[in-house]
Amino acid sequence: MSDVREAAVSLRASQFDALYHDHPDGVFALEATGELLRCNPRFEEITGYTAAELADGSAAGLISSEDREDFSVHLAAALAGRTRRFRARGTAKDGHPFRVEVTQLPLRDLDGEVIVVVVTVREVTGLEEAAEQAERSAGLMRIAGRLARFDAWTIDAETRVLHTSDDFQQVLGFSVPSGRPYTEALMTYSASQFDRMVDAIEACIATGEPIDVSRTLTMPDGAQRHVRSIGEAVRNEAGRIVRIQGAFYDVTEVVEGERHRQTLQERLQLTLSQIASGVFFFDSAWRFLYANETGSKYLRTTVEELLGHTLWELFPDAVDSSFGEAYRRTMTERVVTRTREFYAPLDAWFEATAYPTGDGLALQLHDVTEDQQTRLRLQETTERLRSQAALLDAARDAIMMRDLDHRITYWNHGAEEMFGWPAEEIVGQSVRDLLYADPTIFDIRTAEVLRAGYWEGELQKLTRDGRTILLDCRWQLVRDDEGRPVSIFAVDSDITEFRAAEERRYRVQRMESLGTLAGGIAHDLNNVLTPILIAAQLLSADERDERRRQLLVSVEKGAKRGADMIRQVLSFARGEEGQRRPVDAESVVEDLLAFCRDTVPKSVTVVSKVDGPLLPVMGDRTQLLQVLINLITNAVDAMPSGGNLTIHAANRPSDDGDRVVFAVIDTGTGMDEETLSRVFEPFYTTKDQGKGTGLGLSTSVSIVRGHGGVIEVQSRPGAGSRFTVSLPSSSLGETPAAPPAEAPEQAGGRGELILVVDDEDPVRMILRQALESAGYRALEAENGKVAIEVLEGQGAPVDLVVMDVMMPVMGGSATLDYLLDRHPGLPVIVASGFDAENREWGREDAARFLAKPFSIPELLSAVRETLDAAERVR
Repeated sequence: MSDVREAAVSLRASQFDALYHDHPDGVFALEATGELLRCNPRFEEITGYTAAELADGSAAGLISSEDREDFSVHLAAALAGRTRRFRARGTAKDGHPFRVEVTQLPLRDLDGEVIVVVVTVREVTGLEEAAEQAERSAGLMRIAGRLARFDAWTIDAETRVLHTSDDFQQVLGFSVPSGRPYTEALMTYSASQFDRMVDAIEACIATGEPIDVSRTLTMPDGAQRHVRSIGEAVRNEAGRIVRIQGAFYDVTEVVEGERHRQTLQERLQLTLSQIASGVFFFDSAWRFLYANETGSKYLRTTVEELLGHTLWELFPDAVDSSFGEAYRRTMTERVVTRTREFYAPLDAWFEATAYPTGDGLALQLHDVTEDQQTRLRLQETTERLRSQAALLDAARDAIMMRDLDHRITYWNHGAEEMFGWPAEEIVGQSVRDLLYADPTIFDIRTAEVLRAGYWEGELQKLTRDGRTILLDCRWQLVRDDEGRPVSIFAVDSDITEFRAAEERRYRVQRMESLGTLAGGIAHDLNNVLTPILIAAQLLSADERDERRRQLLVSVEKGAKRGADMIRQVLSFARGEEGQRRPVDAESVVEDLLAFCRDTVPKSVTVVSKVDGPLLPVMGDRTQLLQVLINLITNAVDAMPSGGNLTIHAANRPSDDGDRVVFAVIDTGTGMDEETLSRVFEPFYTTKDQGKGTGLGLSTSVSIVRGHGGVIEVQSRPGAGSRFTVSLPSSSLGETPAAPPAEAPEQAGGRGELILVVDDEDPVRMILRQALESAGYRALEAENGKVAIEVLEGQGAPVDLVVMDVMMPVMGGSATLDYLLDRHPGLPVIVASGFDAENREWGREDAARFLAKPFSIPELLSAVRETLDAAERVR
C-alpha cells in the first residue's frame, strides 16, 4: 500500500512539473504545513523574488498587510479540502504594487488527505484599473450630462421602442416612457411638432439622415424650456440600420443668453446713436458695417443706404484725398490717424480719426466747418495785417524779415519776447542755424515759399533758453519792383499752449464719451453679475464636494472682480471721488501684506519696511488700497521668474506740511525711456494682449491727484522699478478710519414678507431664493405697475420692498413716489446697477440704496437693518 501511495505521489509530482513550468499564470505549491514546495518562473516574474527567497522567508512583505488575514483564512479552507478563489494585493520585490486573482486547489492522496495546495496567481492590475477608469468615466459622463443638461436615447429600428437614460426626468424636468414605442414619448408635442419629429425619426431609420430638431416645451409650472434633439443611425456589419441613437439638449440658457446679448447690443447701438460725433465701422473690404444717425447726416444720406456698400463706391472722391490716404494707412499699418480736410463733394470741413479694429477700422467723424470758417476769417485778418507788419512792432506775434541767405534783417518786440534774443543781438544772424534743431525742415518750407510765394503751417523752433515751442507760421515772399524775390516776411504765433489745451480738450471729450458709454452699460453689466454672485454663494453654502466648492468660489471671485473692473472704469472715466476721511496708514500696509500673502507667488519674496509710527492720511481707504494693490500687481507681473518685492512706508516733511510716502519696489525687468514716458497714459500697456487694460496706472494717477498727492516712478531696464506715492497727512485731532471689518453673521428673517421688484428675471429669481433661504417670504413683480397691483391685492401686509431703478412701464422713481404717498410707513431698499452717486430715482432720503452687484451678506444685512429701523420708528 505504501508503494502505491508513493507511486501516486510521484505521478502527481510529474504532472505538476509539466503544469507549472509553462503555465501563463503564476503557480506555486504549499505543503500541508504551509511551507512553499515550489513555484514556476511566471510567479517569480510577478513577485520579483526567486524560489529560494520565497522559501527562506525573505518575501515576508509579499502579501499586503490588509489582505494577510484573508489569505490565511482562504488557505485554511483549502487545507480543509475546499477550492478557493479570491483577489489579493501585494508588493513586489522592487516595491511596485500589484493585484492578483488567486485560485487555491487542494490535492489529496489516495486516502483523501490534503497533502498539497496548488495556487495559481493571475495578475489583474491593469484590468481593475481599467474597470475603475470605466466606472469613473461613466460617473463623469453622468455628471457632465447633468451640468450640460443633456440625456441620451435610442430607438430600435424594427420595434420602434424608445430607451432613455436614468437621469432623463432629473435633467430635462419631465418624464418620458422608456421601453415603449417612441410615439408615446411624443404625446406632449403639439400636432405640428409631433409630425415634424416623427418624419425626422422615420427618415433617419429609413435613410440614415441625421436628426436635428429644436422645439419649445411648456413645463407643468408654466415655464418655457427650449430643447434640441439630435440623432444618427447605427448600422450593423452588413450596413443595415439597426437603431438610431441621440440626445436631448436643454438649450434654454443658450437661447435666453442670445436674447440678452441682442438686448445689450441694441442698448449699445442706442448709446452710439446718441454720441454727438459720427461713428462708423468698416470691414477689411471697406464695407460699412455700422453707422450712427449723426454720421449719416454728416454724409447727407441714410444709415440704410450706407450699410453693405463700400466707402469708395459711395464716396469715390475720397479715394485720392487726404482722408483716403489716412484710412489706408490705418488699415495697413494698424495705427491711429487724424485728418482735417475740406471735402468738396459735401462742401464741408471734416476732422476724421481712424482707429484699427480687428481686421477693419472704426471712424470718428466731426463736422468742423464752422470752426474752420473761424480759422479762415482769422487768416484773412492776418493777411490784411501782414501788409502793415512794419508798423506792428508792438504786436504779440513774432514778426521778422530775412534775406534769401536767411540772415535776419528785421526782428520786432514780439519776437524778442517769444524767443529771448534782443533785436540788436540777432539781426544779421542766420535764422536757419539759430532757431531750428533740424534745418532740413526749414530748407523744405523755404523752397515752397520761393516756388509758390507763400506758405503757412506749424513748425517747432528753439528759444534762447533751449525750450522748444510750437508756432503757427505764415511766410510771404517779398519781391522788388521788377518782380524779383528779395526777402521773406514771416509772422509766427506761439500756439504751444493752444495745442496743449486742444489736446486736453480732446482728451476730456474722449473721457466724456467713455463715461457716457460706461455709465450706459454699467447698469446692465451689474444686473448680469448680481445673479451670478448670489447664485455662486447659495450653491457654495450647500455644496459638500470641496472641488465643486472651489469652482463656485472661483465664480464668486470672478463676479466680484468684474464688479471692481466696472467701478474702476467708471472712476477713471468720470473722475469720481470717494469719501475723504483720516485713514490709518499702518493698517493700509498690513492690508497690503495680507493681500501679498494670499496672491503673490512663492517665487517672489515680500519685504515690508515701516519707518516709525506713520501719520494718518486724508482720503478714501478703498481707493488708496486700489492704487497700491495695482502697483503691487504690476510689480509681480514684472518678475515672471521671481524676485524681491519691497513695500516701504515713512513720514516725510515738506514745505506744504507732513506727508506719508508709500513705495513699491521690485527687482523685475524694469522699463526703458520710451515706456517711462508713456507709463501713465490711458490705455497704454506693455502686458500681453488680454492681460492688461492700460487703465490701472492712469486710474491710479487720477486717484492720487484727487487726494492732493503725487505718484512718481524710477526705473531702468534690468534694474527693476520703484513707484512712490506721496500723500498729505490728515489734520491733527481727527481719528483715522479703521480697516473695514468683515461683515458679521447676519440675523435671518422672521417670516417677513418681502416684495422683490426687478425687470430682470434672473435677478428676481435669485433674490427670492436668497431671501427665502434666510427665513423670509418673498413675492415677485417685473415692474412698478405690477408691484403696485401685487401690493394692493395682497391679503397679508408686505413688510419691505426691494426695488430696481431702471424698469419698463413704471420705473423706480415713479414707484417710489407712489409708495411714499400711499404707504408712507413701508420701508424700501433701492437696488440698482448704477453707482450710488448717479442715483436717478428721486428722493435720496426716502429709501436705502444697495449697489449691484451685491453679496448675500450685504443683501441680508440691508434687509435686516431696514426692517429693524422701520420697527423702531413704529
